[in-house]
Amino acid sequence: RRPPRSTLFPYTTLFRSVMVAAMDDLDDHRTFSAKRQVFQSANRVSSMSMLTLNEIASRGIPVNKLRYTPLGVPLDQFVPDPRDRKEIYAKEISNSPMAANAPASHFTPETIRLGIVGRRYVDGRKGEQFLMDAIRLLSTRIPQGMTICLSFVGPRWEAMGGIDLSDLPNVVIEFHPDLPFDMYPSVYNTLDAVVVTSKTEGGPMCIMEALACGTRVISTPGGHANEFLTRLNSDGDEELGNIVGYGDVPGLARMLKEWVCDNINATRLPTTRARISRVMRETDNLSYRKPGGEGHDPFAPYDWAHFVRNYTEIYLEIAAEMGDGVHVADY
Repeated sequence: RRPPRSTLFPYTTLFRSVMVAAMDDLDDHRTFSAKRQVFQSANRVSSMSMLTLNEIASRGIPVNKLRYTPLGVPLDQFVPDPRDRKEIYAKEISNSPMAANAPASHFTPETIRLGIVGRRYVDGRKGEQFLMDAIRLLSTRIPQGMTICLSFVGPRWEAMGGIDLSDLPNVVIEFHPDLPFDMYPSVYNTLDAVVVTSKTEGGPMCIMEALACGTRVISTPGGHANEFLTRLNSDGDEELGNIVGYGDVPGLARMLKEWVCDNINATRLPTTRARISRVMRETDNLSYRKPGGEGHDPFAPYDWAHFVRNYTEIYLEIAAEMGDGVHVADY
């Protein structure tokens, strides 16, 4: 199981917050000068995006401080489920707390299930209005008898209000603020796509979790989404995910219509989900390696164990430099 964030990320919340804050202003030299002081004072600057690291390096931050730390997921848990969604619902969901907000009617063949996974924030960075506007437009373009189900998985989506499309007869919404982590694979396997509409992102983790389960993704280019999806699409034989510009309401509605709704039968095939998941597992994450590749396997998938090891090595490097008597060789 993925360990609690507090056990793995004692400092990376700061790193991530700095990265998100800086990315919006990288083209503004006046703002970046303040960010540079933070980067220069850090022992290491980590990012899951190589593009971000290259941009920071171009602004004068020493390369030897930069570390590429691609995300990873527990690949032994996030796997495609060959059962259809009705069976998954009956066996995994109907008797769980999730069923209170997710009736069986949300899992019919005529229902397009779209997942929005992750914590909502007060600043609107998740693109809530962008999503609502696109779904409203999409609802006018889908065939009669088809229903769109938006499944919000994560805290605050319902509590903060504003997520309401009850005036649309062909759209239903479900909220799951406290879903146990071991339920996530079952949920991903009932989704037709995961949709990310964020203005800025730290990852997001849900892209990798979805793909590991064979679920396609539509995302804005925040975080590592653009370079990660581009890499997987170029290495595999399947269009795994699409990128849409933030705020492009017609573009997102069109993408959902053409790429998800119009191809729903092919998307749900177990062979399709298995192929998507296989590309995720067979792509090397190109994570940071020491000269000669010491300490790393020749091939490193996007797995949680490699993610943990990357961060562990960063901490051990810093400890060794500070003279605490800890060396990477001891790990």
